[in-house]
This record gives sequence, structure tokens and C-alpha cells, in this order.
Amino acid sequence: LTQLNLNPQLWQQRLDVFFQAHQLWSKGKVASAIKVLTDNAKTFTKWRTDSNIDANRAITDFRHLIELIQQQSVRKAGSQKLLLWFEQQVLATDSWSDASDEQQLRLESDSDLVQIATLHASKGLEYPIVYLPFITEYKAAQKAIYNSNAVNGGQGLSYKVDNAGIEMQIAEHERVAEDIRLLYVAMTRPIHRLVVGLYNIQAPRTKKSDIQHTAVGQLLFSEQIAADIFIDDEQIHNQILSIQHTVNESTGTESVEVLKAEETTIFDNFNSACKYASAMNADAETTELSFTPFSGDMAHNWRMLSYSALAASHNHHANAADIDNTQWIAGVSDEAIDSTSGEVDAENITKNAFSFPKGANAGSCLHWILENLDFTQPVDEQTEAVEQGLDRYGIGLEWTEVVVQWMQQILDSSVTFVDDDFALNQLSESHKLVEMEFYFSFEQLSPEILRNALLMSGIDNKQINLSLFEDKDHLAGIIKGFIDLTLVHQGKFYVLDYKSNYLGDSYDDYQTDAMALAMSDHNYQLQALIYTLALHRFLQQKMPNYDYQQHIGGAIYLFLRGMNRFDTQASDNTGVYTILFKQEVIEYLDNALLKSDVLLDDTRLSEQSKVDSVQTDSGIEKAMTPKSTTKNNTKSKANNKAAENKNQMGFDFD
Repeated sequence: LTQLNLNPQLWQQRLDVFFQAHQLWSKGKVASAIKVLTDNAKTFTKWRTDSNIDANRAITDFRHLIELIQQQSVRKAGSQKLLLWFEQQVLATDSWSDASDEQQLRLESDSDLVQIATLHASKGLEYPIVYLPFITEYKAAQKAIYNSNAVNGGQGLSYKVDNAGIEMQIAEHERVAEDIRLLYVAMTRPIHRLVVGLYNIQAPRTKKSDIQHTAVGQLLFSEQIAADIFIDDEQIHNQILSIQHTVNESTGTESVEVLKAEETTIFDNFNSACKYASAMNADAETTELSFTPFSGDMAHNWRMLSYSALAASHNHHANAADIDNTQWIAGVSDEAIDSTSGEVDAENITKNAFSFPKGANAGSCLHWILENLDFTQPVDEQTEAVEQGLDRYGIGLEWTEVVVQWMQQILDSSVTFVDDDFALNQLSESHKLVEMEFYFSFEQLSPEILRNALLMSGIDNKQINLSLFEDKDHLAGIIKGFIDLTLVHQGKFYVLDYKSNYLGDSYDDYQTDAMALAMSDHNYQLQALIYTLALHRFLQQKMPNYDYQQHIGGAIYLFLRGMNRFDTQASDNTGVYTILFKQEVIEYLDNALLKSDVLLDDTRLSEQSKVDSVQTDSGIEKAMTPKSTTKNNTKSKANNKAAENKNQMGFDFD
């Protein structure tokens, strides 16, 4: 105080500090106010330098008290009431037996607690005792991600999207190596004692040991693994006993001790621990749990279906684990690989659309490129998009020139219907919608309904393949899907699907008859029927003056490898397969799926009979009853008239 009286500047500094603390306190920031004072006074620093004070204990208790005061400041209005409460707590010597959890004395450090840490988090740290109870567990590599240095002298990280066999082996080898490095980290953390829990594990769906795939298994049984010797429980036990050392020669203490635990002993210890925990909590209040019985009706035949999921489930191979990752599965992949073609020398083949890589991965690559091209611009000005697509799916950039020319042929090829003819290069961005998602409801689904619709379309009964619906009779629910491209030309709407199926090495192999056979084999006719119904329901919602005959153009299937504009020896429209379902077919299917015996006119269409939602660039548009509040029909009469005129010239998806 004397120093403050003699030094006005120092006195003013102290006043400023207390004024700042007062301002914080008046705003309810009690803890912050006290912190300003202690920081200015360097309280914690002085405690740590005073040998007569247990600094850690004092600091922990002080911060605990500040926390309690801050909590009470919310309940006590005004500093006087808060100070009175604090004084009462200090003087109360007989009320701490029932103190709340917040008031219990805290440990000044967590160093004496049992700490649970991951192997990565423990790097660089030490612990007196370390337990590794689950060191024989592992997670096998799921994707072919590996260091390229391990293959052909490459550099960087590689990802094989189709998870081919050799790349998966490399990724698994690197996974084991990383696990061994982490095991080293774990086993070098303890100061005094390391306890490792070892147990045998079984490979999935077999009774064979799987310990050879773990890091500890690699260390203990490297010789057996190299010799491909089966590792059983006895071998594991004997190997562990062989590394046991009773006395450490350098310290005179036990070094490695093996404790064999019988299964019954483990269960007994576990049950004893549970009983002890129950006894400790016997005095705690227990709440009797109950549930409200469900008395409603549940439709067990309700499903959410998609064409791709149905096809995939139907063609699921019984021994999927034995199928090579590149194998084509009929009805699932867009690619049909000729099993008699044998291996292809990638270095010497003539690069063209027919020799382009086959398989689901190549099909996804072509889809991605087409989805990211501007159809109205020359493809050679969009080479970057082609290269990105090839690189994204692990296909060599040496294919760039071929794919650029190929894509241009696709965009320039003619798509011909009875009353319309156009090419994709005429479609601006506002006249096409990529990957339109749809959901629509149905109350009954059976092979008979679908067969009738296809027969009404003029498709020969021998070409109808409904085997994937054999066990899907009498279902109700929702059908969902994605349409590769939805487009509009001259006021007519079309659904378009890209197919990368390999049908042969010449354009003549992609004539109408050959494509019709592929359409039947892969159930594409049924897919086109579902997509057309989805478009029909969508337009019923979005266009006030919708008329099927006027606005539905049909379904287009582009067999990309066979699309040709320059080969004059091939027939016109090779690689282009078109379907236009009659209005009565779509209306029959629409009504049959909804258990309706009569055709519905516009005024009787209900929300349930429409697309429930459609994915657009702006997100999910919730479908409403026709002519009610939607994105396209909540306009004024003048705007509706303008929209009608616009629709006559071409629908703008934006």
C-alpha cells in the first residue's frame, strides 16, 4: 500500500484493473472478472514458486471455487447475495455429507487415472503400466489404396477403383506393415509393466485361425506364415511359452510371464465384476423401464424398390466371395464381357470405342464424362473434362484422343422418332437435367401387371424377362431411381439412358435387332417403362396443361460403343434404340399400381398417385396436388400464360 501511495502511476494501473474486473462482474462474467485480478497479481506463478504451497492442489481448488461461484451467480441476483451464499458455504461444517457432485473435491491431475487412448494418440507418451487387451483384432483393407512406389517404380498414392486382385493384395500388405509399426508404438509406451491380451481369432465363415493377418501374429508366427502352416490354439500357446523368461538377467526381476486364462475363468471374473458393480449401485435410485405396446397395423409387404437394386439382388452370385472383382454380372453391370475373348494386350490393341476398357468401372467413366460435357460445344474444347473422367476412374490418359472423337460422334449422331429428329448437340443446359431422381408410390406390384404393360406395348412375350420379380408379388411401397438424362426438344420430353454394353467390334453389331436382344436380356424395356411412368407423373404435377400425346417423346437408349456418324457402310442410327409407349400403356400401369379400376382424369389425381419428390439442381422439390402450390404453378395468371408459351417452345429446367 505504501508503494501504491508513493507511485500515482502504479495506483492508476491498479484502479484500471479493478475497473475492468468490475465491468465484467456487472455483466455476469464473474469467473472472467476474478481471472483478470489473479492474472494481474500473478497469483498462480507465486504459488508455484512457494515451496510451502502444494501449487497443483491449490490451483485446482481455486478454479473449482470460481466455477461454483459462476454457477451460483446465475441464481443469486446481485453481488451481495452471491457473497452471502459463499460465506454460508464456507461456514457450513455439517452439510458436506450430502454435497452435490459439483462440490466434490477434484483430483488436481489426471495422471493417476486410468487413461484409455488409441495407438495413434499414445505416440511420444509414456505410461507406468500399459494394457493392450485387443491387440489381436484387425481391420482388413477394404479398398485398393496403396503406395505407388510398390508397383512399377511409381510415385505417390494410388487408388484402384475396381479393387482388382493384385492391387488389393498390395493394399493389404501395406495395412499389415502399418499395424506392425503401431504395435511397436504400443509396446514401447510402458515404463514398468506391459500386459498383452492374446487370443486366437477365426477367419470369417471358417474355423481356421486368422491370427496371421494381425500384427502380433506376423511377429510371433512369421516362419509358419511363410511356410503356409495352419496355426492352431496349441501352436499359439507353445509359441507364447517359448518367449517366457522367468528372470531378467540385467535387473533380476521377472521379464516375461505367461498367464493362461481358461474360458470359464474369464466368465467367472466377468460375472464377479458385474455383481460387484451391482452391489456398489444398490443404494442408488433405480428407474423402472417400460414401453408402450404397439397396437397399430404394420404392412409387412411394404418396400422401397429401385430397378438397379432389383436387378442386383436377382443376379447375386451364390459364391460372391469367389468372383473376381472385374467379373461382369448380367443385369447389374452395363457391360457384357465376352468370356471367350481371353486376355487383351493393352499395348498393341487398336484404340477405338470397341476396344475401350470394359466393365462397370469403364461404364461409370463414360457416364461421368457425358454428365460433365456441354453438348453444344465441341468436345475437343472440353478435353479437360475427358481427362478428369479418365483419371477419376483409373483409365490411362492415352485414351483421351479416342474418347474425345468418340464423344463428338455421340453428340452428333441422330436420334430419330416418328415425328421428331435431333442430335444431342442441339441441347442446351436448360433443356436437359442430369441424374434426375424420382420416387413414386404404388399399392400393388406383381409380374402380371408388368407383363401386361409390356405386352400392350407390342413387345413379344419371348422377349419379356420378369424373373427378377418372381418373389416380388403383392408388394406395396415406393419405387425410386435415377434417370441418366431427362431432356426436352420441340416441346416433347424424353428419358435417356447411356449403355456401354459391348455387342461386337463393328457398327453392324449395334443394329436394332442386336440392341433389342440386349434390351430384353438386361430388362431395359422394363426400366424404360418405369422411367416413362416417372416422367409422366412428374409432368402431370409440373405442367398445368399437360397432355401425354403432346408432351411425352419417349425413351432413348444409347449403346455408346455403336453410335456412329461417319461410317457409311453401317445403317443409320446404329447404337440408338428408341421406345415410345402408348398412352393407354402408361395409364394402365399407373392405375394398376394404384389399384384403380378406372382411368383418372386431371381433376381426380391425388397426391399419392404422383411423384412424391424429384431431385433437381436446387434440391428436393416436394410434389403437391396438381395446380396447387409448387415451384412452377404458383404463378399469377399472367405468368402462367407466359410459362405456357415457353413450354410450347421448349421447357426450361432451370
